[in-house]
Amino acid sequence: MDKNTLLFLLKGGHMDMPTRIEKGIWPHKPITINECVDTISMAIEKDSVFPYAWIDRKNGELIDDLDIIEKMEDSKYRYRYRAASPINLHRVSDAGEKIFDDVVSAVRYYIAHVLHLPGDLDGWKVVEK
Repeated sequence: MDKNTLLFLLKGGHMDMPTRIEKGIWPHKPITINECVDTISMAIEKDSVFPYAWIDRKNGELIDDLDIIEKMEDSKYRYRYRAASPINLHRVSDAGEKIFDDVVSAVRYYIAHVLHLPGDLDGWKVVEK
């Protein structure tokens, strides 16, 4: 699988079966965690954020659930999250951040806690080795 397709999937994209077959990427051997770490790390180094830029929201606005990694100016990496209240989508129910000293640690945290990998990524198996 090429890096652009893997990045698309890691950002939450979905690819239907006809497209997978047409691109020649189905069936596909399992994807490794290291491939995922490398792909996300390169995206962060290039764009300073993964998967999308943070947009501030205040109570009273429609709150979106968001988990991101940002490269900070001091060579640190920040994982940030926000979640809407399940009973009122105009209220933040949880928000926070965690700082990492290196991109790989931040990405491994994101992969485990947000993407819940190893496991399934849009039908592809993601494995540790």
